Amino acid sequence: MTLKIEKLGNTFFAVVNGVDAREPTAPEDVSAIIDAIDDYGVLLFPG
Repeated sequence: MTLKIEKLGNTFFAVVNGVDAREPTAPEDVSAIIDAIDDYGVLLFPG
């Protein structure tokens, strides 16, 4: 599945889709998640 990060409205939240916590995460996805933390502050990983 492809990593997708979506900002939620005019807030500091974003939703991260395409991550399976049961499997190792690709290094480029880890980098994108770290960048998203810097950009948004709070990330939601729906299960």
